[in-house]
Amino acid sequence: MVFEKRNEIWTAGGDGTHQQKVKGIPVVDLLIVDREPSFSPDGSMIAFFQPEDGPMGDIWVVPSIGGQAKQLTFDNHYGGGLVWTPDGTHIIFTSQRGGSKTLWKIAASGGNPEPVLKSPGEDSNPEISRDGKRLFYVRTRNQWALILKDALSGKSIELRKTITDMFYPSFSPDGGRIAFFATVEGGDIQLFTIPTSGTELTQVTRTQGERNVFPTWSTDGSTLYFYQIRPNLSYRRISSAGGTSSEIFSGWRWRTHYGAQVDASGNRIVYSRVSNGITVATVFRDIQTGTESVFARTLDSPRWSTDAKSVVGVDASAGQEFGAVVICSLATAACRKVAVDGASPVWSEDDSRIYFERWRSADKRDVWSVSAEGQDEKRITEREYNPMGPFYDVSRLGHLTYVRFIQGQKELWMTEVPSP
Repeated sequence: MVFEKRNEIWTAGGDGTHQQKVKGIPVVDLLIVDREPSFSPDGSMIAFFQPEDGPMGDIWVVPSIGGQAKQLTFDNHYGGGLVWTPDGTHIIFTSQRGGSKTLWKIAASGGNPEPVLKSPGEDSNPEISRDGKRLFYVRTRNQWALILKDALSGKSIELRKTITDMFYPSFSPDGGRIAFFATVEGGDIQLFTIPTSGTELTQVTRTQGERNVFPTWSTDGSTLYFYQIRPNLSYRRISSAGGTSSEIFSGWRWRTHYGAQVDASGNRIVYSRVSNGITVATVFRDIQTGTESVFARTLDSPRWSTDAKSVVGVDASAGQEFGAVVICSLATAACRKVAVDGASPVWSEDDSRIYFERWRSADKRDVWSVSAEGQDEKRITEREYNPMGPFYDVSRLGHLTYVRFIQGQKELWMTEVPSP
């Protein structure tokens, strides 16, 4: 048998004895999805999914006894669910490289992936019958819905619903538009904005072959800042109306330069430096000079106040998702606690209050607010929670936006095993 243990791949006999670690597996500093290792029919090789950016990654193979691992795909996209064809020549796997999650195959020796199915997806968990003739898989008709919710009335509306993913909604400063990123046909990831009326969807980035993620607005709403995964790792800016983007810093990625936000002047960035999935520093960076300074307090999810004299964040010293919500002065480096057991803090329009989340259940979060002085704490509303996209935002109008993941019914499907 082959299995995962402590972020590693191991093999063992059928009774669980003779366990051995497979050497040669590339190290991942933050492993948040399974590698799903699978033996070749003769047991000599192991295929596995190797995450690179969060849940996105590629298909690799490695000798079962350990050795040099070989990368087969170069998509860095959502995938997994590997199974070998009975003759051991090909690997069938799930990938979002085409826009929706469907089944693909690739030669075990490498080459160009080929589609096994053309469907709206999501197709996953492929298995092959013992006689090698039939391919079974699970089809799930999942949906993603962009939600706008009135915090006072509790009334919510769906602004957009798709069968491919949407993530990280963020209000414009005037509260009239929402930016987000989504996978499009062909597997690219692009930035979009949509008004709170739900009309006139605007695709902001359009260049083929790009993967653009995690947009945030400039204070005047004219610019979107974002991370690019492909073709180059970088932190960039673009007009919120669309056009050509420009690089601010190269080599930046979300999981290491986490939650970057530009201040009102457009001159400084604050972000959380992350190593091996742990926040290790709060960093301020001057855009013009590139010089950095490390803040005295380590914060998760730091956000500038309107006047850029303070930041709000979650005390990261405990290394937990939820912790003390603190407001810190940049002039004195002094921090004051305004709430406990909070996450993902957001300033109100006039900086008088802080919105934050608390855990409610596996699929629910409560949104609270508290004054900037740490008084008058009150529960505002609840929202659905999606572990793959646990992001929300609050507008100057007191509206809430987030993406609701709608789990579809799982269906078992069957087709013929594709010929080599």
